[in-house]
Amino acid sequence: MKWVKVKHASPAVQKYHLVDGTEKKLELKYTHPQQSVRISNEIGQRVFFVEKKGFWTNKTLFKNEYGVEAGKMTVEKGFHAGSIEVDGHKYHYLIHDTPSPALVIYDELSNPLLHCELNAEYKQGQDLSSLLLGLCWYLCPVVPGQAVAPRAAGIAAKVTE
Repeated sequence: MKWVKVKHASPAVQKYHLVDGTEKKLELKYTHPQQSVRISNEIGQRVFFVEKKGFWTNKTLFKNEYGVEAGKMTVEKGFHAGSIEVDGHKYHYLIHDTPSPALVIYDELSNPLLHCELNAEYKQGQDLSSLLLGLCWYLCPVVPGQAVAPRAAGIAAKVTE
C-alpha cells in the first residue's frame, strides 16, 4: 500500500489516495485552516477534527463530526514511533526512513498489520497524524449506524517488510 499525494484546487487542502497496486482504497483530504480530515471510500465518509494537546504537542486528539472524542495519538519523540487509538481500536506505529519512507502499523501484541509507503515528499519530523488516522480507519472503518468487522485479519497476510 502507498499514500499518493494528489493535486487539489485549494493550496490549504492536502489530498491523498491510499492505493494498493492500481486500486484506490481510500481518499483523504486534510484541510489545514480547519484542522479537519475527511476520509471516504466505498463504505462511507467521515470527518474528524485534529487537536494538538500537551506541553510539547506530543498528544493529538481526534474528534468526530459531532465534536466527540473518537481517538487519540501519542508520539515518542526521537523514536519515530507511537500509539494511536481510533474508535476503541488501539494500534502502535513505527516510521521507517530507509530504504524508503514507510509507516508500519502493529496491533497491541506487536504483530504487523499494515505496511504503507509514503511519497517522496515526506520529510523526517513531518506531522503524519491525518495519514495514520486514515490507515487506522481503513483497518477498522466505523460509519455511524453501521456495524463493520475489522479488516486487520485479512490485511495482516499482505504485510511486506
